Amino acid sequence: MKTGQTRQDSEGIYFARELELLKPQAYQRAYPEMKFATAIPTSADKDPGAQTITYEMYDLVGIAKIISNYADDLPRADIRGRQFSVQVQTLATSAGWNYGELQAGIKTGKPINSRKLDAAQQVLMRLVDKLAFLGDTETGLVGLTTIPNMPNTVVATVSGATTWAAKLALGTDAGKQAVLDDLNIAFTRMQTATKGIEVPDTLALSPTSYAQISQTPRTAQSDTTLLDFFLKAHPGVEVIVIPWLETSGTGATRQMLLYRRDPMKLELEIPEDLVIHNQQERGLEWVVPLSMRFGGVVCRFPLSLDSSYGM
Repeated sequence: MKTGQTRQDSEGIYFARELELLKPQAYQRAYPEMKFATAIPTSADKDPGAQTITYEMYDLVGIAKIISNYADDLPRADIRGRQFSVQVQTLATSAGWNYGELQAGIKTGKPINSRKLDAAQQVLMRLVDKLAFLGDTETGLVGLTTIPNMPNTVVATVSGATTWAAKLALGTDAGKQAVLDDLNIAFTRMQTATKGIEVPDTLALSPTSYAQISQTPRTAQSDTTLLDFFLKAHPGVEVIVIPWLETSGTGATRQMLLYRRDPMKLELEIPEDLVIHNQQERGLEWVVPLSMRFGGVVCRFPLSLDSSYGM
């Protein structure tokens, strides 16, 4: 026998592979749930060939006044319009497999092509989710957290504490009230700025911020959490948890958004939904391109949103 070789010829000896338990189910790493379709109204307008998306905004101008009988110097009322445009971008990825992988999939009953195609779709939709919330400065795409002219205010500092974690760590009812104030101030700020025209119906929080206010009692003697108390005061508001808000605020801080989820106010523009193109044969490989057309978030009324950061 050569050096380094071994023999296993006694009874009761099994190869390691024969003793291996292979789980019948394939597992995939878990990723955060995509929230763009829930958090942002999506436009129903479709045009795969569109290079830009343009919308018009009109405002009223002029005055009216009390006049005397038979007066002919009547004031004039009119409308004034402006056009706004956003560029449409193409998002793409691809799935591919070779002859050997395809044959192995057929042999094992686990088609590699469908699994890779599913992975490519997930990758592309995760990019959509990221851009829908964070936008992209290089291409000018706007996300929900980067809407121009949206009010953006750092939360107040109380007893040296700015973040919600620091305020709650004070261990006092005053610290808890400071967190509740951050929620209520944002609500009041929007209604004050718009003279009551805009009434928010959605509160978007990071997972950490949501956990803090949904698990903390309002006072030491209360069985009502901070979130319960806020929602009781504002019964029309729905809470959405968005992972991107963990670091989307100014200075990579946590961000909170209070807004009106109304397609008249803002929309996510997707002129063309996901397209799976015909597979392309390249030698002993097959490649399938996937693409979408994406225009980002269009917000017609920036004051229908309010952003707070630093939690």
